[in-house]
Amino acid sequence: MKKPTVWGGVVVALLASLAGAIGFFALSFLFTEEMAIRLVISGLAFFYSLYLLSRSGERIGRITVILRGGTEKLNSRLSGRPATVECPEGR
Repeated sequence: MKKPTVWGGVVVALLASLAGAIGFFALSFLFTEEMAIRLVISGLAFFYSLYLLSRSGERIGRITVILRGGTEKLNSRLSGRPATVECPEGR
């Protein structure tokens, strides 16, 4: 993984905030404001995770990580309970 720089982080933050503002503006016409902000936050978090995974030099099973996270999110939405993260003993 390339060492992150401050300016690289600033550029990513500016692009994400711009995308979030445009996304919220567009989605607020289609959904309620509450639903629009939830969709924007979920989308930004998903794409930021993809960005971080793409910068990682490790072989971590990117598809597995994305599918597991999506499955957890879907299960939490359908059941109405928050998603939990299990941590192995000793960590």
